[in-house]
Parts: sequence; C-alpha cells; structure tokens
Amino acid sequence: MQKRIKLLNSSDRDFHYGADRDRIVRIFQERGYSISAYEARSLWEQFSEMMAAGWMSPPEDDEEVFNSVKTFFEVEEATDGES
Repeated sequence: MQKRIKLLNSSDRDFHYGADRDRIVRIFQERGYSISAYEARSLWEQFSEMMAAGWMSPPEDDEEVFNSVKTFFEVEEATDGES
C-alpha cells in the first residue's frame, strides 16, 4: 500500500482566489478563448510573480486583466471537433 503525503506549506489558491480564477476564465471566454480554471490560475500566478507578489488582486477593468497576461500564452489552432 502506498503512503499518501500532505504538504505542510502548501497554498490552496483555488480556495482563496477561486472568484478571481473564475473571473479570468469568464474574461477569456467573452473574448472567444477556451481556457481551463488551471490555466487561468497559472496565467495570473505568472503575472503576479512577475510583479514580485504571491497573488495580485486583478484590476476591476476586464480588458486590463486580459492585457496583463497576454505575454504568457499563445493561441493554438483548433483541432477537428473544437470550435
């Protein structure tokens, strides 16, 4: 039987910042992008780390949020079955 571990110093950003993450997903969807909750969290974490912060509170303006993370992703062509 394998043993399970629990990290002592982990940060559950999905729990604490779930509303921010969900908002980022919505912002991308409104602009025609398909993005997962994990990808949204990862993008904002990268931006926050670039600003020397653990997690930056996203600005109120949705366009500013989107523009803040534009350098952290590239657009992939949709494959068959995807729109």
